[in-house]
Amino acid sequence: MAKIKIKNSVTPGSVPSGLSFGEMAVNIADKTIFIGNAVEGVVTLYDQNNLVTSVNGATGAITNVAKTDTAQTFTATQQFAAGISADGATFATAIRVEGFVDVGLGGGANSTNLMVGNSALDANTSGLNNVAVGYASLASNTTGTSNSAIGANTLSSNTYGGTNTAIGSGALQYSISDSNTAIGYNSLNSLGFFSLGNGSNNTAIGTDAGKSDISLNPLWGFTGGVFVGYDTRAGANNGTNEIVIGYEGRGNGSNTTTIGNTSTTDAYIHGLLHLPGGISASASSNTLEVTSSTSNSAGIRVSNGHSGTPTRTGAIALGRSPTASHNTFIYSNSGVFQILNGIDYTSTKLLELDTSGADILNNSGLLTISKSSYLGNDSAVVRIVGADVVSTNYNSDIIANISASSNTVHTLPQLTGTLLNRNTIAAGSNIEFSVSGATLTISSTASGGGAGFTYTSSAPGSPEVGDRWMDSDTGKEYVYINDGDSSQWIQPVSTNGLIGVTYDPNTETYEVDANIEIQGYVSSDSGYRITSGAINSQSGTTYTLLGSDNGKVIVWDTATSATLTVPSGLAVGYNTTVIQTGTGGIGITGSGTTINSFEGKLTTAGQHAAVSIISYISDVFNVAGGLTG
Repeated sequence: MAKIKIKNSVTPGSVPSGLSFGEMAVNIADKTIFIGNAVEGVVTLYDQNNLVTSVNGATGAITNVAKTDTAQTFTATQQFAAGISADGATFATAIRVEGFVDVGLGGGANSTNLMVGNSALDANTSGLNNVAVGYASLASNTTGTSNSAIGANTLSSNTYGGTNTAIGSGALQYSISDSNTAIGYNSLNSLGFFSLGNGSNNTAIGTDAGKSDISLNPLWGFTGGVFVGYDTRAGANNGTNEIVIGYEGRGNGSNTTTIGNTSTTDAYIHGLLHLPGGISASASSNTLEVTSSTSNSAGIRVSNGHSGTPTRTGAIALGRSPTASHNTFIYSNSGVFQILNGIDYTSTKLLELDTSGADILNNSGLLTISKSSYLGNDSAVVRIVGADVVSTNYNSDIIANISASSNTVHTLPQLTGTLLNRNTIAAGSNIEFSVSGATLTISSTASGGGAGFTYTSSAPGSPEVGDRWMDSDTGKEYVYINDGDSSQWIQPVSTNGLIGVTYDPNTETYEVDANIEIQGYVSSDSGYRITSGAINSQSGTTYTLLGSDNGKVIVWDTATSATLTVPSGLAVGYNTTVIQTGTGGIGITGSGTTINSFEGKLTTAGQHAAVSIISYISDVFNVAGGLTG
């Protein structure tokens, strides 16, 4: 076997000399290999302790270098096909990983910036404190400072805007202004879209959050917006101070806050809710409903209390004018409930209830007004006042009859006054109202006899002189009197001096509840008239005369033949008129009566024919007028 001998040395720092071309030597102490070169003499081929930067004075790509143990500086582009493992390596320019991803300081090479990604922070000139991670993140930034962009195309259009934070691909892609925060894919993507308008101080969290308005227009020129949730949108672009929270929330314009979407059915807020700007509710029904889940606890309280005092002072104002008396206030102060009318809380009182002395209750539809004490003139439960309260000149009181054995109520004026128009009752009178079935009785227990009034269909029993009774069936009024011989009910004399005669001034007619016997004759300068009540309209095929038809006109409208029957028992002097208004003729026949006419004709002659029927002997009648056989 052939052997190759290599010159060697164990002396540190020793370099061989006089090596021929291709001859090698080794310094075992330094772990250095040398080779002879015909042109340059001895050259170092490998030094374990130092990086070889040149070979024979030539620089460039160095291949097949396995390891170096000290820090090295690369001043030109180097390629590491098998990768790199470096401890303390310094790179003069940005490095590229996998041939695409750049890592470095970005444009301007400012040490306060960091860029990771192709085209990230490329155009920067003097911008400071920027972080760009992802393809084209902060790609157009030149002078903008303190921006953080993580994700492809984040803040890619920004040139001078500062203090922005964008996390998520496409976040703040078109923004060119300041102090915006966008977290989520395409969040606030169109802010400043194609320089349509800058937008600042906006915050968006969620995919597509704040990307557009409700009409899908770019959200250019927006200021002070907050959008939290997937696809939350502003009410319109170029707005300000709008908050939209919730999945697919749709805003309502500048200076509004919207929580939830139209599918939201309930909202829960724990803790005390403060609404310094007021409250407004709108719905198709139950516009505003405030309830409490705790028994005997108020669902809504309007208060303006003071620290350390239990007094709750509050008001509900219902009004439309700040100056005129077009407002109503529902007001509570220290247990006094008031309803006022006017422009403030000192206006005219419409109703005042002091709950310390009275209770108003509603139990199953029954309204109860009660008072805990009864003292002198203040014993009234309900008082109607029409004069000076101080003078106790009250118009009327409703007081409890506390001395009665049963629950009765007396309605009295405290002093002499008027209870009903034109009916004066002196103080001390005791008027009782009672109802039994359909009978209403008003009576007095004061001395001096009866003064009762009864409204019923039959005369009341056990009446007293002076009692009055109105027949509920006829409307006629009676007075119970004693004429010295007997007691009886009589109809009072009317204002016209006739008993049983009623005059109606509206129609200028008298109604007489009796038969009138006239001796002599009756005359009228204006003729005789009948009222509409004297018309009896018929349309059937048969009709029998009634006693009440005496003096009336029967108007018959039929297209077929009809029969009018004259029964027995009608009074002598009975008369009526029959008019045929239809095309059907009317035949007249008797039932237990005799009917006479000229030539025996007893059928109306035709449309608009009229005949009269008169009884001149008992059950004998004469028919005259437009007749045919």
